Order: sequence, then C-alpha cells, then structure tokens
Amino acid sequence: MFVPFLSAPSLERRALRERAGGRGGSGGGNGGSGSTGDGTSGGLDGETDGGLDGGTNGGLGSSGSGLGSGTSGSSTDPPNTSQTILIGGTSRQASTTGSGSKVVSVIPADQLFGGRSMGGGTRDAVYGTRHVDLLRTYGSGYPGEATPGTEGRGFPFFFWPVTFGSRSGISRFVNSDKEYDSAMNNSRPGGALHTAIFHSLNVTSSAFSLLSDLATVKSIVPSVLDRCGSLLNNTLPATVVQRNDTDPSSIDSPQPEQVVQYYRASSFALAITGYNNSAVFLDTGDAGDTLDTPLPETTDRDLLRCLDTTIGSRVLLIDDSGV
Repeated sequence: MFVPFLSAPSLERRALRERAGGRGGSGGGNGGSGSTGDGTSGGLDGETDGGLDGGTNGGLGSSGSGLGSGTSGSSTDPPNTSQTILIGGTSRQASTTGSGSKVVSVIPADQLFGGRSMGGGTRDAVYGTRHVDLLRTYGSGYPGEATPGTEGRGFPFFFWPVTFGSRSGISRFVNSDKEYDSAMNNSRPGGALHTAIFHSLNVTSSAFSLLSDLATVKSIVPSVLDRCGSLLNNTLPATVVQRNDTDPSSIDSPQPEQVVQYYRASSFALAITGYNNSAVFLDTGDAGDTLDTPLPETTDRDLLRCLDTTIGSRVLLIDDSGV
C-alpha cells in the first residue's frame, strides 16, 4: 500500500524501508549549533537528524503548565529525565535515555492482565514492525508484530496503549477503553492520558498533538523544545493538558483519525490537528485494505519529522535495571 505522505512515492517507500534504524545519525541539520543526530531510527521518514534544523531560536515557554522554556541555540539534549512508574504495585524507574528492556516476564495471575507478557521492548523497536500497512494503524508499534488492534496483547514497554473512548463509526479494533479503561484513569502506568500541543512557526494552521500518559508527555517536552524549538511558534506556547474523553472535538483530545504515527506498542501517538484519515472508519480489521488519506497540504513536514525523530530517541522507557 502506498501512503501519500512525502513528495514522491519512491521517497515514501524508501522511508518506510528505512524506518528501523534509519541511516545512522547525521548531525544537527542546517544552522546554529543544532542538536546532533544519535542514530536512533526515524519513524515517518527514516531520517535520523535528531533535530531537523538545530536552529538558533529558543524553545517555547510554558503557559502555566510547568514546562519551562527552551534554551537558545542549544547544542545538546536536556539532561536525562527520570520518572518513577508504578507497574502492578511495583515502582520502576524509567528515563528518556533508557534503552528499554530485553527481559520478558509474565504478569502474575492475581494482578490486572495476569498471564500476559511484559518487557522485551527496546529503543530500536519503539516504532514497531516496519510494515507499510500499519503506518497509521492502532496496534502498530509492537516489536516483531504486525497486527492491528491491542486486544489481549502484552506490554513490551510496560505502558498501556492509549485509548480514545467508545465511539461509533470507527474500526472495531480502535475501541479499547473497555479493556484499558478511560483515558482519565490515573491508575494506568505513568498516570492518566495527557496531550502536549505544539504549533508550527512557519505554517500558521499546522498544529500537532503528542498523546500518552502524563509522565511520558511531561518528560519528552523539554527535548521537543530543545530539538524543534526553531520550528515552533513562540506566540502559542506549548501546553500539557489532560485528555477528556467527553469532548472529542477539542484539540486537547486527538482522535484516531488524526494520528499519523504510533510508538512504544501504541502507548504513544503523534496526531495532526485537522487530519481526517478515513481508513480508521472501515471495520475491516486490516489497514491494508484501503489507502490512508493524504496529509493536509498545510502540514509543516519539517516540524513533523523533527517531532517524529525526537519521540523515537527520547520517549520514556523502562530499562531492565529499573525492573
């Protein structure tokens, strides 16, 4: 399946083939003393620029959300951010520089999701299986698996999949709130689902949402501000807000038809405001049966790539040492 995303079909196919591992870190882009690439795999475009422009502009300030502000001309990522995540009643350490887990264990029978596997997801598998049919499919982002949906699946990265609330008219495998509960459930690892919203500097109408648990969203914002600051609109500061299942029309609550990439076993999603991918409304259970809707022409693709590579290299992971 060809997904109309970049400027030419050949580039799109090449990017999809290269998603796992990219082509190696290539440095910080065009100007200033930008962030350097780190060789982490790129998801949407296969590049590993680790900061598309590098830039000389400061990142975004917060609007009372406790996010702080980016530093002008930063040449390195912010210091590693660590979080304590409660998994099945046990506290585990996660970090933005973590490499993930290679150890697979089974959740005890007397715990929630007992009998399912957890662990085994590493940084280089954050984007999941490189499968063209699963580029924008809920249930992608699972290492070594190419199956839509999250029903009955394990937790290779320990975190639960994002949920979108019960909705009619969308593919059956997207409705997962009955299994993983409401987005507002604070007992999910990392806390209730939250959204970080970023606006493009160069394309006025282009806005992006990062959806995941609170700990993950808050921990990745400094890296986005550092790496992508020159592409962000300073007059529309980045905000982190709790997702509200009762108001699906809000920019704070990205919907499955707006998602362009899932990460970390579908526990993290990148969405574009205003995007409406009709493929998610088909109850086929197979994302390959139809073409994804092309992205809006107003999409800031530079910022999209920067967000994508930053998520891949800095999304919060639990190492075996933290297990």
